[in-house]
Amino acid sequence: MSSTVPEEYTNAPVEVQGLFPGLWWNTDRYEARKERVAELEQQIPESDAVGIVDTDADGLACEVVLRSKYDNPTVIQANGGSYAISLTHALDIVSENTPEDVPVILADLSPDTTFSGLKAGLAKVSNPTYVYDHHDWEWSAKTSIECVVDEIVIDDDKCAAQIVLDEIHQNNNEKLREFVN
Repeated sequence: MSSTVPEEYTNAPVEVQGLFPGLWWNTDRYEARKERVAELEQQIPESDAVGIVDTDADGLACEVVLRSKYDNPTVIQANGGSYAISLTHALDIVSENTPEDVPVILADLSPDTTFSGLKAGLAKVSNPTYVYDHHDWEWSAKTSIECVVDEIVIDDDKCAAQIVLDEIHQNNNEKLREFVN
């Protein structure tokens, strides 16, 4: 981590560190992103699933569902946040580092109006790939993505976390269901 992180912060108990912004606050965005990419490149090969989620509340709820389903998932928050990893960059990292039998799950990531970048990124991923979203996709966009993924579920009547829960959990518990609702 950057030398600008105060030593008293890094040596403080977790309870104290939780009162302050994360370590990324003390580094510039470029360094934080570079460090996050290095972390992901180390974590992903050891994961039993890789998730790419949005940084909003629904995306973070999707992360909770993924973490409850898999023992050792790596979840990448894309399209915002302090690390600013784009969706296409996240897909590049996944395609280069994920063992072929590990599922890749994209949730709550409607890619605005440019689907060509998403399709190209997904086409690089040779893993079983699943897309779950609640945004309103154009029929042509959904159709173009269908040919490069194993499953795509778009349901604008539910939040993305509900879709992920319904699709990946066979026996979900009531607390998790209440959480996503």
